[in-house]
Amino acid sequence: MSATTKQIITSGSWSKSGKGNFTAYTANGTQFFVPGRLMDALGIKVGDQPTFPLYGFSTTKQIGVFIPGTTDLAMEDDGVTPQQADRVEITALFKDKASFADVANAEFGLDLELREHRRTLATSAGLNQEAVEALLAVSI
Repeated sequence: MSATTKQIITSGSWSKSGKGNFTAYTANGTQFFVPGRLMDALGIKVGDQPTFPLYGFSTTKQIGVFIPGTTDLAMEDDGVTPQQADRVEITALFKDKASFADVANAEFGLDLELREHRRTLATSAGLNQEAVEALLAVSI
């Protein structure tokens, strides 16, 4: 699996598979698969027109390749291993920028809190300012 990337979704449409999945696009035309459960979690039902933009995190996942027109997996030449393809998928979805920003910055905020907690612990232990700063420079 690849790294998670922030995305701003500006358009999209429901897939024709009937499974409730959504195909989303950024302003530059990058396409993403959105599982129906993510749309449903936002209260967006199949056939509803979402209000854009939506905000999300994407990652590239490996999925099985099907033989066109069937539900059978295509196999590698060894006849045992299913063929795989990359699909860029939205893994978390948000209706508003504030919620998206809260999640996008949560780890950074946690790091700041941990740093301040360490500062308090080091100061409480009697370390001088220079020692505290040296300790913080090599942690988190």
